[in-house]
Amino acid sequence: MISLKTLFAATIITISMTDMPLCGQTTLKTTIDPVTLILDGRKADGGWRLIPGPKTDVLDTTAKNITFATDTNTLNITLDEWQSKDFIILTAKGDTARVRVNRTAANPYENPDPALLKKAPSGILSRKQAEFDINALVYSLSQIHPDIFSTCRQTDFFRAVNTAIASLPDSVSVMELYHRTAPIVAMIGDGHTNLKFPYSKVFT
Repeated sequence: MISLKTLFAATIITISMTDMPLCGQTTLKTTIDPVTLILDGRKADGGWRLIPGPKTDVLDTTAKNITFATDTNTLNITLDEWQSKDFIILTAKGDTARVRVNRTAANPYENPDPALLKKAPSGILSRKQAEFDINALVYSLSQIHPDIFSTCRQTDFFRAVNTAIASLPDSVSVMELYHRTAPIVAMIGDGHTNLKFPYSKVFT
């Protein structure tokens, strides 16, 4: 759940609909630029510079508690991983800067973006999904295997990983992804580590 509070003259009040003139979005007012940005209690160097106009400026962060503070008021945002919040900042000149805060995972391989886990009815993966799967495979191997470079040189291993990723088309089947990743796992060179053939995806 997203928790929002606005400070006016150091007094906390509930955001009202009159503070959200544009399509119901939360509004922060300022006469300064940049505004102060605080991430999990730490002040960000340089603050947050405003980019007025129709385009939304995006802040990607792993911070749970995000604060935007101006000389007029303060906006506190609390997000769970992979949640987001849109709001607007109004300048003294009447310009509007649109802002979106995205909280990503501290470890995206242990808590992946839900959008990457969505399956198409056809079973075909997007290039972005396939690339994530390859990187997640490498991460899992590095966490589980005692020494994945005992037989294979590290430079050769990651060259093969980068080649597999670079060769990915815009969409790829599970079988095609298997053909690209199985040789990488085989490079580890022990009989206990292999990539299981996707029987359930092929013989259905």
